[in-house]
Amino acid sequence: MLPWIDAMRGLAILMVLANHVALQVPGLSGPLRALASFGQMGVQLFFVASAYTLCLSWQQRRGNERRPLLSFLLRRFFRIAPLYWFAIALFFGLGLLLAEQQTGSPYNWANIWANVFFVHGLLPAAQNSVVPGGWSIGVEMVFYLLFPALLALHLRLLPTLGRWTGPLLVAIACGLNLLWQTGSVGNNSAAYFHPINQIAVFLIGLSWFEWQRGAASQMAPKPALECLIAGLAFAVTALLWRSGLALAFALLPMTAGLGFAALGQLCSQWSRLPAALLALGRASYAVYIIHILFAWHGLHALQSVQPLQGDLAYLLALGLVTLLSYGAARLLGLAIERPGIGLGARLIHRINRPAQLSSQGFTLLKGLK
Repeated sequence: MLPWIDAMRGLAILMVLANHVALQVPGLSGPLRALASFGQMGVQLFFVASAYTLCLSWQQRRGNERRPLLSFLLRRFFRIAPLYWFAIALFFGLGLLLAEQQTGSPYNWANIWANVFFVHGLLPAAQNSVVPGGWSIGVEMVFYLLFPALLALHLRLLPTLGRWTGPLLVAIACGLNLLWQTGSVGNNSAAYFHPINQIAVFLIGLSWFEWQRGAASQMAPKPALECLIAGLAFAVTALLWRSGLALAFALLPMTAGLGFAALGQLCSQWSRLPAALLALGRASYAVYIIHILFAWHGLHALQSVQPLQGDLAYLLALGLVTLLSYGAARLLGLAIERPGIGLGARLIHRINRPAQLSSQGFTLLKGLK
């Protein structure tokens, strides 16, 4: 994988950690509180990076597999499912032990099975009630199912519409979302978590990949323009956040996604990236899955012994949670994530092996010669 993609993922998980730790530490200064709150948009950075890497992987493997669609789906399933199923069991157990800390919809078998089969993104009661933050995994899995069709549509329209293909698809997705939403879309509401509210972000990542492969490859780097686009997109995101508009949080994911695509384009030109950020990015999925154990339960327990308050306490807590989450993620990677990916790779290899001729078929073929 490209190092700068790992850097984007590292930044995304740092943003998520910053946001969740801030929820447990009161008394932050205004600017730090605002910056930590914006960390919520790290999920949209994950979505943009995910769409880009899916396009890259699809392009690299095109023509090398007998069953590309099935291989793609299996590869994504075994990348996500084993660790997510572990998280279901972990947080179910914690929910039973620490019932007084449980928030949101209660654990029940309907919500649990919805998460097991990755349809929870479509069901409000199941979106975030089993695995904290699991709503984004539900959205990812929906996009994995849609990705081959969306990519095929983009490539079909590209010869006719050219550089306008991506913006048109993003605009259509955004328009359909606004038509689908009824009433207001609150921050962290079921409507906000729904895949239709996030699909434009994935389309931005897909369009960015195709633009970079096509038009951008013929252009000289323009870091000043990319900084300007990212700055404007993030400024619009901040204004929408504070606007109080009923559908502000139906537009926020898209504006943040545009900013992250511009930031990613800028990042792709850097040859030197922080090693710690790259390492965090490579472990970002496992960190995302496990960090609530420390950012929520761990800090909650620590607050009962040693109250944490203010900017310095927050920064120390963020550093501690990051280190603990990364350490746990490395262990989960060795114990669950890598074996799951390896199992998927062996299955994909098996289904893509050339068909073996039967002994009768081989004899007949030999006779024809």
